[in-house]
Amino acid sequence: MLKKLLVACLGTAVVLAAGVAFAGVPCAGTSECNVSVLHKGTTSCDGTGGAFCPAGDQDTILVEVVIRDCYGNTLADKQVTITPPGGDFCFCEGPKVVTTDSLGEASTTFAEFGGCGFVQFSASSEGMTVLGNLVYSANFDNDAPANCAVTLGDFARFAAVYLTSDACMDYDCSGQVTLGDFAKFAAHYLHACPAE
Repeated sequence: MLKKLLVACLGTAVVLAAGVAFAGVPCAGTSECNVSVLHKGTTSCDGTGGAFCPAGDQDTILVEVVIRDCYGNTLADKQVTITPPGGDFCFCEGPKVVTTDSLGEASTTFAEFGGCGFVQFSASSEGMTVLGNLVYSANFDNDAPANCAVTLGDFARFAAVYLTSDACMDYDCSGQVTLGDFAKFAAHYLHACPAE
């Protein structure tokens, strides 16, 4: 009986020690990475999409994170690396490092990039990574892969999809690439990443 009691007590001690070990450690299951679009000007897209330019003078993506441990406790003063997607996208700025506040929250923005399609950011802290929700990018820089500049190649792509429902060049979300979209494209022609 004493042996069984001793084993039970040791088992409980191991469980308690493991619980203490995970307290204060970022956990993907309880942390959040929320991505939304901040619209500029007259863009009529809803919150799931926007139009972007490498010069950063169009819409902006806001990435907000909340870092928690596996018990749901928010974690202050944690460094978080927010990484934009790769692939055919070209981001003028690479990953950004932010620090959580007293509520475990941190945020940053991205506006200077090229490429079209669904954009997903990731947030990493102390070996834990959580993915953000997808937002749609219509972009003035639509070469594949994007080159972070609105050039003649982008104009050729625009001309090829004029009067179609191509979502990459439908900057006003009207459902069709029209003269209004061309006016927006022309306003961003030759824009590129800002000089550092």
